Amino acid sequence: MLAKAYEEVGMWPPSWIGLEYEAEEDVYEDLRERIRSFLVKRINEEYERGIGKVGATLEPEGVGAEELGELRFEARCRAVLENKLLPWAVLRGDEVYFKTSLVDELRP
Repeated sequence: MLAKAYEEVGMWPPSWIGLEYEAEEDVYEDLRERIRSFLVKRINEEYERGIGKVGATLEPEGVGAEELGELRFEARCRAVLENKLLPWAVLRGDEVYFKTSLVDELRP
């Protein structure tokens, strides 16, 4: 339509009119990362507030630092979910179900 407007007034349309836009960033990936960051933050906050420094942390032998961090976070998640510290997350067996009230938390 823009090229036609240029032609109507007797001008040559610029070369950039024919270019196509390709998004380099995956919008959904950004959204997933923001939700993941929110969940990690809330789990850590609720763990510190609700369970925190009760008892010693067990550190298995022969486990690398990265793997140990993942094990610790998994234990935090389980503890927060088992103690029902997040009203919008329900643990059933090894599966987590999110209630619709999570949307209200994510909205801001």
